[in-house]
Amino acid sequence: MKPLYTIFILSVLFFANVLHAQKKSTTDEYSRQVEIYTRALSINDITVARYAVYQILSLRPTADNWNDTLCMLYFTDGMYVQTILTGEKIIKAYPDKTNIREMMAVSYDRMGALKESLDIYQSLFKQKNEIRYQYSILTLEYRLKRFGECLATAENIIARPEAQTTHVRISVSDQFYQDVSYAAAVYNILGMVSIELNLKEQAERYFQKSLELAPDFVLPKNNLTQFQPNIK
Repeated sequence: MKPLYTIFILSVLFFANVLHAQKKSTTDEYSRQVEIYTRALSINDITVARYAVYQILSLRPTADNWNDTLCMLYFTDGMYVQTILTGEKIIKAYPDKTNIREMMAVSYDRMGALKESLDIYQSLFKQKNEIRYQYSILTLEYRLKRFGECLATAENIIARPEAQTTHVRISVSDQFYQDVSYAAAVYNILGMVSIELNLKEQAERYFQKSLELAPDFVLPKNNLTQFQPNIK
């Protein structure tokens, strides 16, 4: 019996050493892929960084934080379908991750799926009563031509004290942005809604109000130039 016992002990030790070596190998490979990811990201090589994340997830399938990173990399690279699909898997397990849901909302918007984007922003606003989500709702309602809802949302934003003091970045052209108060941005949209409703004198008042709050704001200036001949 003694030789059998010795063989058993040696077998246990052998497999323990094998497992230890495999674990060390996996740990070393994990560290190597993290290093690849870090270096790739430092030079903005999103493709290599994304490949490294997939390798990391194959080594550590339960490392859920890397799924967030993968979603961010897809979003940064303008791969909006992949952002949404990855985000859906994350949100299914962690529904309170607002940063992931916000990337999904922007992705739907960039793809032209305005209704889906609006649904997410409305959900985000219910969860976190932030003016930036409310403003995104406003712009989507305007683009969807839901003017009644748009007017109500605009009134609610203007009623917020921070609408006068906090700023939103507005795209004026492909390469030109302006930072203006939320109130100034909202009054410009109200002017555009008024034009859509053929309330041209009211539109002029809203554009003027926007300029009172942000005198250099290009959009209401252009809108006044464009619509004033018709108003008069």
